[in-house]
Amino acid sequence: MNLSKQKIELALGKSDLSSYRELSRKMGCSAQNLSVILNRGSCKPATAGKIAAALGVPLEDLLEEGGTGR
Repeated sequence: MNLSKQKIELALGKSDLSSYRELSRKMGCSAQNLSVILNRGSCKPATAGKIAAALGVPLEDLLEEGGTGR
């Protein structure tokens, strides 16, 4: 799935989490793995779901406009 780093940053700012490290802990992955996902801009649907759940937002709010493919 193609994720928008900007949308993730906005959701993180509105969440109760203060850093990407906290986000990675809440979703159950390493900070390094989350960094790779954010820089690549894509991941498996299950991982995208974990990011959305950890941020408390619908997955659709984190997707790039017009693209869900992977």
